[in-house]
Amino acid sequence: MEVNPDRLSGSPVIAATRSPADDVARLAATDDGEAILWADYGQTDEQIADARTWWAAVTGYAPACGLTSQGHRATAVDRRQLGAAHRDRAGSTDPLWGSL
Repeated sequence: MEVNPDRLSGSPVIAATRSPADDVARLAATDDGEAILWADYGQTDEQIADARTWWAAVTGYAPACGLTSQGHRATAVDRRQLGAAHRDRAGSTDPLWGSL
C-alpha cells in the first residue's frame, strides 16, 4: 500500500501502481473479482490481500467518522443506528472502543 500525493491525489493505492486500494478490495470481494484482478490488472495475491486488509481496517472506522461502511456521509437514520451501537458498547473493554 502506498499514499503518495503524486498518485491519485494521495488516495491509497497498491504500491508502485495507480490501482486504488478500495477498488481492488471491492472487486476482490465479488465472485470472480480475484480472477479479474489477476488476469486484467496483474495484481498479485499479496497485493489483493493487502488491499482487503486495508479496506477492512478503514471500513471499521467508518461509524466513528459518521460515515456508512461504503464511505458515504451517514443520514439521520444512520446516525440513530450508530448512536444505538455506541450505547450498546458502553462499558466495553474492546481495544478499539476502549472503556466508554
